[in-house]
Amino acid sequence: GLVRTQLARLEHSIENADVAPTAAQVEACQTSVKSLDGLIEQWQLLKKTDLKALNEQLQRQHLALLNLDSSKSDHSLKDQVEIGDEE
Repeated sequence: GLVRTQLARLEHSIENADVAPTAAQVEACQTSVKSLDGLIEQWQLLKKTDLKALNEQLQRQHLALLNLDSSKSDHSLKDQVEIGDEE
């Protein structure tokens, strides 16, 4: 969402300039990447803890388990950030 939009905007402004990125642009990129890493970390933790607990509860009640097979999306999450190419 927000992080992805910020990164796309930054990438767009950097690519459209004929000069090297400014210190502010570089810093903004680094900040956004840190935010993204933090979000990915939170997601991994959520899957290991909350999701596991929820599935144990569902199993006790003989209900279908939640299978968030996101190995594919986790892997491509950083690649998706580059979708912001508006040509």
